[in-house]
Amino acid sequence: MNFLLWCSLYVYMDTKSSGMREIISKIALVALCILLSGLSLLCTGCKHRDANLLKGSAWKAWSIDGTRVIDNSFISLYLWADGTLWGHAGVNTYDSSWACEGINHITFCADPDSGGVTMMGGPKELEAQEQAYLEALWDIAAFSLENNHEQLKVYDATGQERIIFGRLSQNQADPEKLKNTEWTLGWYNGNPVSDNSSMSLIIDAGGKMYGQAGPFYYEIGYKTFKDNIRIVPVAGGMTIQTMSNNRLTTAGEALTALQYSGIYNIANDTLQIYSAKGDTAVFLRYRSLYVQPSKVPSLVSESGSASWAYIVRDETVEKVPVSYRK
Repeated sequence: MNFLLWCSLYVYMDTKSSGMREIISKIALVALCILLSGLSLLCTGCKHRDANLLKGSAWKAWSIDGTRVIDNSFISLYLWADGTLWGHAGVNTYDSSWACEGINHITFCADPDSGGVTMMGGPKELEAQEQAYLEALWDIAAFSLENNHEQLKVYDATGQERIIFGRLSQNQADPEKLKNTEWTLGWYNGNPVSDNSSMSLIIDAGGKMYGQAGPFYYEIGYKTFKDNIRIVPVAGGMTIQTMSNNRLTTAGEALTALQYSGIYNIANDTLQIYSAKGDTAVFLRYRSLYVQPSKVPSLVSESGSASWAYIVRDETVEKVPVSYRK
């Protein structure tokens, strides 16, 4: 705006000493100043708006360099408001950083030196796809949001389209509603979970989750932003307990999914957690009452003294919305 005022003042002060041709030229210069000023304001506003829309967003890759993502594979990208990014590349998980910068457009930065990639192996076709995805991701220089912000396209410095993402479900989740809650696993990837393969989940207000999943007693940390959730390591970790193997399969898979948590939602006494690998775990709110029956059994300890036994009545919510049934 100051630049525009200086252009106008220049024309006014120099009118008397200039011919008609010079005056017309200077009027054209002012018009150009107006145009550039408007474009500058437009780009600055677009930059601010789109940058905020990306904060806390989650995406699933649809195509890489024009090639559709392999069926039944899942590549995710989570952009946190603190400038960190992470996701699942099909075989391994990765984390790095991102930033919006630039004047005429918004640049997207993914620096491989600021994070890392796990070193697990997988099928050759998924490994090849993962390599192509990560190489493209590290080359990203700009992005665009399309289809009412439901699609994210990213480009390299030459303007070549590299990856197309679709937005993962976005929920109006309140992180405060997670704190001091207890849950038990009810459904995993659309299948009901029996009592002998379930897991418990207790979420405290201090950033920790703990419970039992089959043969595992676990304790993990978590952080949230809007409906984003990410598991972080804490001292203690998991301790293996000796139990029958039939309790390992589903509970162990669900615990793995929990460790890759990406998005959550709380609705109708259920906690839905969607992992970065594409798994879905539905937990039911746990309610238990310690009831003393009319005839409480007396247990005699080794010392001969009596102790009282209390019966636990599990009042876990049994109804799961139809949309989560397979």
